[in-house]
Amino acid sequence: MMRKSHTYCDFGQDVKSHLRTTTARAQSCIISDMTKRYGKSAGELQRWYLREWRKHRGMTQEQLAEAIDSTKQTVSRMESGLTPYNQPFLEACAEALSCEPYQLLAYSPQNSATIDDVVSILRSSDDSTVLKIKKFIEMLES
Repeated sequence: MMRKSHTYCDFGQDVKSHLRTTTARAQSCIISDMTKRYGKSAGELQRWYLREWRKHRGMTQEQLAEAIDSTKQTVSRMESGLTPYNQPFLEACAEALSCEPYQLLAYSPQNSATIDDVVSILRSSDDSTVLKIKKFIEMLES
């Protein structure tokens, strides 16, 4: 006699819909746990600069969604921090916005050229110059 295998969804339920719901619940639990653990809001934990980069490139949410084969609602939820980003989404956005994935996470486009220039200078400098620059920055901060 064959046993019926246990399934989590009814035959009438769309499997993709079930997976999206399950994934959303899991992400919600993770975010909730992290907000309690670190004392920050969901938006603070997931801060990234998607909206700033999109506007910097003169794109609407609809245009970005079309470029990355997504929906305006998804882009809106990602920008507002209601839905956490994932690596494929991050990479697709970076490609559509002509930037690197780390830039979407690290800083706004207004600061990107300056930060990239400073990093380039530091990378090409010898150790003693880097230490001098570090001391100079520390002096400015005090």
